[in-house]
Amino acid sequence: MSSEPSQPEQIDAEADQAAEAPTDQPQADQSETQPPAKRALAAEFNLPPEDELINDLDQLAELGQALALQVFPAGVNFETQETEEQLILLMRRHPVTNVKWLATALILALLPVGVWQLGLFADWLSDGLKLAIILVWELLVLGFALEEFLRWFFNIYIVTDQRVVDIDFPNLLHREMNDADLLKIQDVTVRSTGMASAIFNFGNIYIQTASEKQVLEFLAVANADKVASVIRLLALKREEIIREHNQDD
Repeated sequence: MSSEPSQPEQIDAEADQAAEAPTDQPQADQSETQPPAKRALAAEFNLPPEDELINDLDQLAELGQALALQVFPAGVNFETQETEEQLILLMRRHPVTNVKWLATALILALLPVGVWQLGLFADWLSDGLKLAIILVWELLVLGFALEEFLRWFFNIYIVTDQRVVDIDFPNLLHREMNDADLLKIQDVTVRSTGMASAIFNFGNIYIQTASEKQVLEFLAVANADKVASVIRLLALKREEIIREHNQDD
């Protein structure tokens, strides 16, 4: 009478076969796992995955903020963007810089309530007129807060694979836009002053250029040192690519 192997023996045999099976599986190329925008940049400048520029962008992506600092922002374009131009960084002033006008708006909004409670309104004013005055005042405060927010939101700094762009709205009816080709960047300087910039890690970036506007200012930018490093490396890589193309021609 033949005997069949017991269940534990079958399990052991299957485990041995699995251990002996070849484990060499083709691994996906690291570049294929990168976002399309990053792959395009790496291909444009012939960058290996461990390149300093790629590492800096990865670190910025990890430290980035939803509105203040975006790396390879998806679905974002600007007015003068060229067809083949790739947007790499989109920045605004650090959100903590909004605290000043937010505090001012809050104090102004609460001011009429304090005046009412202290009885500082003129005695001859009716309650209805007092409420109307307070309503007008609150609308003015709301307008002030909305204007400050829109100025913060639409004042943006852009870095592409071809240039740096500074878009400023001094007020809602006036816009200023200055840009400089990466090839014209002569120096990039970072300055951080005050306790807030040290605590929240932001600073001003001054880009010395050979363009019509000699200095572009990126003010209160989060992780300013790393952003400045990206701008320097992009300028260097673009210069190398242009030099190689000229030599080939």
